[in-house]
Amino acid sequence: MIFNLKKSKKNEDGSNKDSKKTNETSGTEKKEKSNKWYNKIVNSSPKKDKNNDSSIVYDDESKGGENDHHVKEYELEDQLKETLKSITSLSIKIKEYEIKVEELENELKLEKEKQINKEYEKELNEKSEYVKRQMELLKEKELNISLKENKINNKELIALKREEKLNDIENEYVEKNKEKEKLNYEVTNIKMSLDKLTCEIQEKKENLEKINKKVIEKENNLRELKEFMKEKNEIIESLNGTINDKKNAYEKLEISFEEKRKMIEMLDSKLVEKEENFANKQMKLEKNNEIIIEKLKDIESRETEFKNKEEQFTNMENELNNLKKDLSKNECQMEVYKLEIKDLSQSLVEKEREIFEIKNEYDSKINNMKEKLSNLNDKDISDIVLHSEEDINKQKMENEKINKLLKEKEMELNEIHKKYNLEVEKIKNELNEKEEELEKNKKTHTDEIKIWKKKIEDAKEGHNNEINELNSKLNKLNKEKDNIENENRELNDKIGLLNNEVNILNKDKQTLGNDVKTLNDLINNLKNEINTSDNKMNKMKEDLAMLNEEMEGKCVVIEEIEKKYKNEIFMLEEKLKEKENYADLNDEISILRNSIYVKEKEFIEMKEFYENKINLCNKNYEEKKNIYENELNSLRLKYDSEQSLIKQIDELNIQKLKTEEKYLQLYNDNMDMFRSICTQINMPYSENIKGSDLVDFVTAYIKRREESLSDANPDSTHKEVVAELEKRHAAVVAELEEKHKAEMIKLEEGHKEETIILEEKHKDVVTKLGEQHKEEIAKLKEGHATVVTELEEKHKEEIVKLGEGNREVVAELEEKHGNFVAGLEEKHKAETAKLEEGHKDS
Repeated sequence: MIFNLKKSKKNEDGSNKDSKKTNETSGTEKKEKSNKWYNKIVNSSPKKDKNNDSSIVYDDESKGGENDHHVKEYELEDQLKETLKSITSLSIKIKEYEIKVEELENELKLEKEKQINKEYEKELNEKSEYVKRQMELLKEKELNISLKENKINNKELIALKREEKLNDIENEYVEKNKEKEKLNYEVTNIKMSLDKLTCEIQEKKENLEKINKKVIEKENNLRELKEFMKEKNEIIESLNGTINDKKNAYEKLEISFEEKRKMIEMLDSKLVEKEENFANKQMKLEKNNEIIIEKLKDIESRETEFKNKEEQFTNMENELNNLKKDLSKNECQMEVYKLEIKDLSQSLVEKEREIFEIKNEYDSKINNMKEKLSNLNDKDISDIVLHSEEDINKQKMENEKINKLLKEKEMELNEIHKKYNLEVEKIKNELNEKEEELEKNKKTHTDEIKIWKKKIEDAKEGHNNEINELNSKLNKLNKEKDNIENENRELNDKIGLLNNEVNILNKDKQTLGNDVKTLNDLINNLKNEINTSDNKMNKMKEDLAMLNEEMEGKCVVIEEIEKKYKNEIFMLEEKLKEKENYADLNDEISILRNSIYVKEKEFIEMKEFYENKINLCNKNYEEKKNIYENELNSLRLKYDSEQSLIKQIDELNIQKLKTEEKYLQLYNDNMDMFRSICTQINMPYSENIKGSDLVDFVTAYIKRREESLSDANPDSTHKEVVAELEKRHAAVVAELEEKHKAEMIKLEEGHKEETIILEEKHKDVVTKLGEQHKEEIAKLKEGHATVVTELEEKHKEEIVKLGEGNREVVAELEEKHGNFVAGLEEKHKAETAKLEEGHKDS
């Protein structure tokens, strides 16, 4: 298929070359070449058809080959990819052919316009037909290409489907392999389980065989036990009495134990009451602390009041200073007024002098003028003759002028006199007014000064009283402050000690917690042991009930046997009476009697031996019981002491928190005092200020205040006020600390007294319980001794009753009884050993 396409490509390339040659030539050469080109294309077209047909056939053959040969799928896929590439190249070339066809059509149109020859038209028609054929061929090729593309797409779809099938087959194969692996694993597990089952079956078979052997052994043992029980019934009858006595003693012990429990409950209730009393005392202490805190708050409020009074005092001092300043100003104004009055009086004197001078001048001038006039008149009279009338007229005119001037000057003098008189009157009036004002001001100022002096004296007295009070308060506060500082130091030391004690107590608490855990484990173990012992006791009781029932049944049998033996003994006695003459019988009887006597001695010895063993066992039991009771009591005491220690730790923690709160309150109060001092000093506050720096600042401020207020209160300085306040604060704090210490000491003494009382009561209760326990043990021993004596008497009576023939049975019974007692002792020893081991482990 690929080769056919390549051939078609070559043919198409040749046709393209021919078309290029036709475009280059012109005229006849063009015609010949165009004909050749046309003929070549016509000849090549059927070849192309054949090639296309062959490619189609090849495709059909390839389809058959694909259907036949599934192995060549990958090769076909590669060929398909190459064909797709060739199809894309063909499609590109088809587009190029279409573009060339359009160019040829354009050339044809141009040639039609240029040459309108028929031959050319024919050629054009032929060419157009050829172009049409080519277009048809192209369309057929396009159809073939589309068909090929469809075939390729179908092949691709088939290939995709086959790939999907292959993937599905692979997935199925993988899943089947997994299933096979699972099945193999399950098969191996089943084989393993079968092997295990076979082993278990074998083990079970072996166990069954062992169990069967054990069952056979147990059946034999049961038979032996039945026989043994038959023999023991008589002994059990004798033991029933002792068991009943022990039951009664056990009931008495239970009653005493209940009484002890009631006593313990009473003690617990008393402890609860004492704890409540202790809690009430703690509440009272807290209330007292609250009262102390309120007192401290009152002291703080008094300090604030004192500060307010100090501020008022400073305001009063400022007002006094202002009044003094006003008085000084008024005095200055008075002096100014006086100076003004002096100046005015001096000015008046000067003006009067001027007036006198002016008067004197004018009087002198007037006198001079008058003298001149008189002289002139004399001269005129003397010179009348000498001078002419003209001169007389001139003199007259001059005289008139002089007179006018004199009159004018007199007028001016009068006006000046008037003005000066008016001014003098005004000045006098002003002086009078100012003198009146001065007198009024003097009166008012004297009155005000007197009032202010009274006020100042009253204020001084009040301030002196307040200062005295404040000095006393300051002394107290200073003492309180010193005491608080000492208390703070002591509290810090105590806090350090308490922290150390708390750390030690925490360590002790941890150790005690571990001890408590171990003790709880011991208690639980003891409880479990007690439960097990109770269960054993219940089982023993059930067994005793069963044994009593069996004993009742066996007593009937024994009575029947006794009747039989009595009848036999009676028959033997009758036979003996009949055979008294026989010496052999007497010898046999003596031998039997000796043997009976020996066995009686052995029985008595065995009885004493077993009684001693029973007494030893009872003693061991009582000793262990006492040990366990003492251990329980010690555990209870430890538990109570741990609880008391925990309570003390909690109380110490509470006290620590309270002391820390007090310390924080005192620290806050001190910081507030520092802030207030800084505000009074007009200094910015900062937390990094040292006490020595503050003292330096305060001393500097006090010096400044002393310099400014030396006239106001020279006797009492600010330093003394501050010192007195500090002393008062220290005294109050010292009183509070002493009260707190006394209350703490009282609480500790009360707590110690309560603990001592509780310990004494506990010791009394323990001694009472020990005495009661000893009395009960003595009673039990007496009862046990009486029971033993009764049993011995009964046993002797029974031995006497039993005949010579029954002594062998008694010996066997005694042996079995000895074996039974030995077994009981071994069991008791084993149980005690287990209990001791459990106790050691716990």
